[in-house]
Amino acid sequence: MAGTLRFVSAGAGSGKTYCLTQIVYEKLSSGQARPAGVIATTFTRKAATELRERVRTALLERGEFALANSMGQARIGTVNSVCGGFLERFAFEAGLAPEQRVLEEAQSGVLVLSLCLFHRGRLEVFCDARDSMSRIGPSGGVMRDGGIAR
Repeated sequence: MAGTLRFVSAGAGSGKTYCLTQIVYEKLSSGQARPAGVIATTFTRKAATELRERVRTALLERGEFALANSMGQARIGTVNSVCGGFLERFAFEAGLAPEQRVLEEAQSGVLVLSLCLFHRGRLEVFCDARDSMSRIGPSGGVMRDGGIAR
């Protein structure tokens, strides 16, 4: 069974959850997908819970009790939780430690700067540092407003 990737992006209150509920319900009830094959990410836990419950309710209302009961196998959650779950599950294959954590914004900035400095001479990266555009130049210095700060 070939997988289909569907991306739904729209503003708040536009009907994304309704649209996703219909898509997931149709795929499950037609046999084109099974709950364990569903991957859906949202930005909030509330939206993820709402999506899972709406699909489960739609299945129950139509007498699809086994499918509704299997919805716990679907990977529906926030981007962080779903992707983090995959990183934990496939850490060995990816050459990563199984324990992952989300970095705070300041920590991620330090990491990006470290990577830029490590790869100096091989790439040029544009990043926003302290609300002013900065560029990591080939020499590894941070270029600001035409000058280099090391």
